[in-house]
Amino acid sequence: MPCELSRAQEALATAQQTAKSSLLTPLRPFVLGMRPCGLAINREYWSGAVRSGEIARIGVYALEAYGIFKIGEIIGRRSLVGYNVN
Repeated sequence: MPCELSRAQEALATAQQTAKSSLLTPLRPFVLGMRPCGLAINREYWSGAVRSGEIARIGVYALEAYGIFKIGEIIGRRSLVGYNVN
């Protein structure tokens, strides 16, 4: 019985560590107090993105985000143009 309990506790500790590391990985810059936008101010990154054509993909992502935002605004206003003042 104690052997099974220790194996269960060991498995639980491993699962907790795995879950903790996988959940915190995207948040690591915020947890560590780092600036998450380090690439955005790096001139070499942008020149490389233009040369490789990655800038087109970034532009498409930005356009998608803007479109989703605008659709949310239209739904929130319940009107395609302007607010209903009636």
